[in-house]
Amino acid sequence: MQRSFLSHLLTPAAGVYSLLQKSRMQRQLKRVIKADIPIIGIGNIVSGGSGKTPFTMALAAQMQQDGWRVAISHRGYKGGLENTPTLISNDTGLLYKVDQSGDEAWMMANALPGIPVAVGKDRLGVISLVQSLQPAVQALIMDDVFQNHRFHKDVQIACFDAELGLGNGRLIPAGYLREQPEALRRADLCVISCKTPDADATPLLEAISPYCPWIEVLHYQPAGVYDLEGKRHEIRDLERTVLVSGIAAASGFESLAEQAGVDVCAHFAFGDHYHFRSREALQPLLRLLNKESIRHVCTTAKDMPKLAQHRDLAPLLLELRIEPQAGQIEGIWNKIKERLENR
Repeated sequence: MQRSFLSHLLTPAAGVYSLLQKSRMQRQLKRVIKADIPIIGIGNIVSGGSGKTPFTMALAAQMQQDGWRVAISHRGYKGGLENTPTLISNDTGLLYKVDQSGDEAWMMANALPGIPVAVGKDRLGVISLVQSLQPAVQALIMDDVFQNHRFHKDVQIACFDAELGLGNGRLIPAGYLREQPEALRRADLCVISCKTPDADATPLLEAISPYCPWIEVLHYQPAGVYDLEGKRHEIRDLERTVLVSGIAAASGFESLAEQAGVDVCAHFAFGDHYHFRSREALQPLLRLLNKESIRHVCTTAKDMPKLAQHRDLAPLLLELRIEPQAGQIEGIWNKIKERLENR
């Protein structure tokens, strides 16, 4: 990714950001808490679009399949419970709606029945909450904690998107990086997600391999489309379909839909974590639906419940799910499990 004039202009601010990050890390490292249960920390050194959420979900599902009692911690970004450590799902199912839990946390809880999901930016409070659950949790996956040094992680994982890579190689706000690649020395594993058929992980592999010896490349594929009731629909039946997304990697979502064979008429891409509450913002979409013979609105797992708040859209909504190719997550989990069992 090329460096723009604005990026050059913001470079001094990126230097200030770096100093603040280092100061914060030094303060947190003065007292590191070790939990009673193993913690798998998942995060990134880039801001958004790194594939953390689908990887977290795939890993948790694999652990559950292997007989582990696993829980997930998520900040609950932009949800009403973000400031309060709260269990948003348990063995009986979802306990809160998406506006309270936050879109990504709700998506995880909805897609992973039987896996407790807790939210809250007070991660120590969440750890305490999860440790009190019965039956006891055997491991906790904590999402977006690579820059949180207040607690010990038994396995630390950094995620990347193959196409975004390291962006322009500069720190926020001059670029996409939260930290320089040297920070990957803290990682036990780096995961590179390829979400489009033509995604090339080679440049990123070469850039980060000096800092992390264990790197896995995940290739994602469409896993079907589902309506609000959870019923699977045939992708070949998706004629005259509009895409709607509020994610960081909108182009990747569109490529996946086309790869799956969705008949895409248009794509309305909103900002990451967009709330979809505004009818005014949805007017171009609604006008198209009224004007053309659109049969479906295809969206992402985290956008589905927010769009469903509009009753006229709900009957048209379908969620496109993605998953890593068979066997990839199992291989990663087996290596992680070996580390946790030797904890």
